[in-house]
Amino acid sequence: FLPNDEEIVGFYVYNKNFNPHLLQSNHILDFYYSHYVSALNNFTDRYPPMTENEWYFYYKKDLFFTTKNNKRLNRKAKNGTWHVNATKKSILNQQKVEIGFKRTLDFMEPDKKLTLWKMTEYHLLESNDTQRCT
Repeated sequence: FLPNDEEIVGFYVYNKNFNPHLLQSNHILDFYYSHYVSALNNFTDRYPPMTENEWYFYYKKDLFFTTKNNKRLNRKAKNGTWHVNATKKSILNQQKVEIGFKRTLDFMEPDKKLTLWKMTEYHLLESNDTQRCT
C-alpha cells in the first residue's frame, strides 16, 4: 500500500467524506487524544504499519476555534501537541487542478521537547465545507 498524494486526497479522503460506503476501513481514530509515543507498543500491536514505519488513518476534524476567516484544528494530545512545521503544499490532480493540500507536523512533549514522531495531514480544499475526516 503505497498511494501517492493525489490518490490519498482524490480517492481516499474524498470518498471517506462523500462516499464512505466505497471504503471498508475502520481506521477512524480520535488520534490526537488516544495515542502517543508512550502507548507505542499497544498502538503497533493494534494497528500494524502499512510499511516499515508508516500508518494511515482517518481522523475526525476537531476544530479548536472558527472565525469568519480562520479555522484552526485542535492538535492537543494526551502528552503533548502536534505542531505544524511547514507550509501547506498543494496537491494537484493529473489535469494540474488543485484538489487538496498536505502539511507535515512534529510531535512536541509538554516541555516543548521535540520527539521523532512526524505526521502528514492530507486535506481536501476548504471549498468542501462538509469535510468530516482528514
